[in-house]
Amino acid sequence: MSDIDTEITGSPGSIEGTATWLRDTLAPAVEAAGEAITAARRLAGESWNAAAGSDFRGIAQRAIGATDDLDAAVRDLAGDLDDFASELRRCQGLMSDARADARDGDLVVTGFVIGDPGPGLSQPEMPRGRPPTPCGTPTTTTSRPTTRRTRGSASTTP
Repeated sequence: MSDIDTEITGSPGSIEGTATWLRDTLAPAVEAAGEAITAARRLAGESWNAAAGSDFRGIAQRAIGATDDLDAAVRDLAGDLDDFASELRRCQGLMSDARADARDGDLVVTGFVIGDPGPGLSQPEMPRGRPPTPCGTPTTTTSRPTTRRTRGSASTTP
């Protein structure tokens, strides 16, 4: 066995900060951009009756769809980052618990590294002159009669 490095790098707080910025700053800005494009499309529809106006309204409609998609993606990403930060924090906690358990077991822990515990227990010598028997398996089996019922009748088999 060798030393075990239990360090999991990363800052859950920084990740949560990014998620908060995405949700509270970027998503509203993207939503506002979509609303501005919607207002421009409406204004063009009211006053721009030429073919170019129709083309603009089509382009604006696609841009509105794109901003809606971007807004949803930003909010989804914020949620995913929150989930990741939570899992990272949980895993870091588990590694901290592992280090505490190692210390409680008199192992050397330096920083994030649990020291090599050394050789384990030696294997017991196998019996000689007969095959090994798995634990819990009798070395001999005895046959006893069993009763088997079939549609209302009983029969005994050795």
